[in-house]
Amino acid sequence: MYEHYGRIGDMWKHLPLVSVLSIERPARYVETNSSRAEHALTEDWRRDFGIGHFLRCLPCRSSLFATLEIPRVARGMYLGSPGLAMAVLGRHCSGYVFCDVDTSALANIEQYAGQLGLRESVRMIASDSRSSLFGELETWGAETLIHIDPYDVLDADPNGNTYAGLFEHALRKRIRLLLWYGYATLDDRESIDTWWAVLRRSCPDSARYEVEFADFALLPAERNPGVWGCGILVANLSRAAISQIERDHQLIGTAYQSVTVEDWQYRLLPRRFTADQSAGVP
Repeated sequence: MYEHYGRIGDMWKHLPLVSVLSIERPARYVETNSSRAEHALTEDWRRDFGIGHFLRCLPCRSSLFATLEIPRVARGMYLGSPGLAMAVLGRHCSGYVFCDVDTSALANIEQYAGQLGLRESVRMIASDSRSSLFGELETWGAETLIHIDPYDVLDADPNGNTYAGLFEHALRKRIRLLLWYGYATLDDRESIDTWWAVLRRSCPDSARYEVEFADFALLPAERNPGVWGCGILVANLSRAAISQIERDHQLIGTAYQSVTVEDWQYRLLPRRFTADQSAGVP
């Protein structure tokens, strides 16, 4: 059961995703870990900290992401990435591919696509995308945008395939890419840094944008608002899309620069990396 929808990790996933899709307008859109098209919002302080706080922040409400979520949240629902993608791209996108091992999530996407009149454009793959998508990549190119959404980018499936490997293979095909990842420890972050240090040498037009809560390693686990740190890694995108991601990165940092929940204060720190940098800069 996917419980992280609408929490802070989704804010720094769906905000830039919607922006990128509205600019790039791919003919094919692919998701590796799609989950549901829409979720019923349940009472949860982490969701209130996430989508609740985001929509209460006046500068955030003018974003396209907020515009899409406001009417849904008013009806007690939250649009996940498949729903957001279909809402943004509509019939402009001639092929949607959604992967998930949860068949009930895929059924929800199918139902939602039908409501939008997009059912014939949608294909479901009910298997682990780390292996199942490798063959598909051979026939895809720059017309395709893949949203890779694993949490643990380095985790391997039984065949030894990782989302990092999927990203690298798609990169060589000039496929447009947005990868989201999360981390819970400093060791996890260091592993991502190590992978990025190698990748960036062969990917000069890639960029990485993280958000991380200050001093998260010192905070108790029960105060985790959904994810201690997360980031997006993008490649083969237009300059216009990168510029909008940078504005979104500033927006999310400002919105969560100081948020108090009960007696706990959270400070979100944005970190930006580009291919010619070995370390992030604010």
